[in-house]
Amino acid sequence: MEIQIINLEVKSTTVYSALDLYKALRFWLIENNYVTAKDSDFPEEYIWESRTQNRGKEFWIWWRPKKQISRGGNSFFRRVLDIDLHGVGIQDVEIMYQGQKIKAQKGKFEVLIRVKIEVDYSGGWRSSGIMSQILPWFFRRLWKRELEMHKRDLVLEAYRLQDYVKRYMKMPMLYQPEMPQFIPQSGYEEEPY
Repeated sequence: MEIQIINLEVKSTTVYSALDLYKALRFWLIENNYVTAKDSDFPEEYIWESRTQNRGKEFWIWWRPKKQISRGGNSFFRRVLDIDLHGVGIQDVEIMYQGQKIKAQKGKFEVLIRVKIEVDYSGGWRSSGIMSQILPWFFRRLWKRELEMHKRDLVLEAYRLQDYVKRYMKMPMLYQPEMPQFIPQSGYEEEPY
């Protein structure tokens, strides 16, 4: 059973580097233990690209990373992020950055984030005869507080991911971190004339 928590999106029409944004999002998922650094384990479900001469290119990339929650030996819940990267009218451009020409992209770009919690994802409770009968009672009585705690943590994590993308795209952010960031800033900054 999946419980939908929150849907977030980031839309931008600025100049950006698609490859650097792809790497930055992947780095965030590795740092937050959703995926490992191995390429074969990365949950990239779908990639689609279409090119036209007049409108540039359009692409869809779907990622479905999952993170098992095991507090106190309980592996009943699992966090799921559905991340869709979508670009429309993407065209390659060259910009000047610190005296060098750099290849970048411009066009409408959006990151769609859907956050869910999977309950009994292994099916151990539903497949057992007696356990499937008492699952609703356990869920309502014993695991309700833990589920609410996971929902709250997952909403905060989703906002941190959204702000990570906004920080990369140089957009206004909702979440302001209390501690200084030790990760060097990436992306391109426009130089004043």
